[in-house]
Amino acid sequence: GDGYEQSFGSFAEAAARLTDEFNVLVALHPKVDGSLERILLDRFGVASRVKILPKSYRTMQVAVVCQLVATQRSTVSVQALYMGRPTVLLDVPGTVFTNVAVAERLSPQVVSPSDFVDVVGDIKKAGFKFEVARLDSVGIPSDPVGVTIAFLRTLTVESRDHR
Repeated sequence: GDGYEQSFGSFAEAAARLTDEFNVLVALHPKVDGSLERILLDRFGVASRVKILPKSYRTMQVAVVCQLVATQRSTVSVQALYMGRPTVLLDVPGTVFTNVAVAERLSPQVVSPSDFVDVVGDIKKAGFKFEVARLDSVGIPSDPVGVTIAFLRTLTVESRDHR
């Protein structure tokens, strides 16, 4: 999509600035083959430290083992929040992209490698935690299954009452 190459380049540059304590995994978008990503990782000297995962790994499978999820223009950030994973959206300057995670300030959106590194540092200091209950405060049920079941029960009770 728009700005992807620039965003991934910024990600690769940020990865070069992160210390070796970080294990960086990349789950590719289904529409890419990884060749551009490998070029950019090589350019910034981090190809040996950043692992591009086989496409057989789904993003949410990878998010389960991650402490932080970084993405560009994706609902993956909201999905990861449901899993209690903090997220960062890395985009290009002047982006107009937003989603509920950005709009409600649940996930920071940054446009430079240095800002990305700073935000990752802040998230690390906070213990790589995202409190899923924060979703409720912005109108997103933190327990969507429970909310759905409760709603269906209400409908069932109302249906019986109107017979």
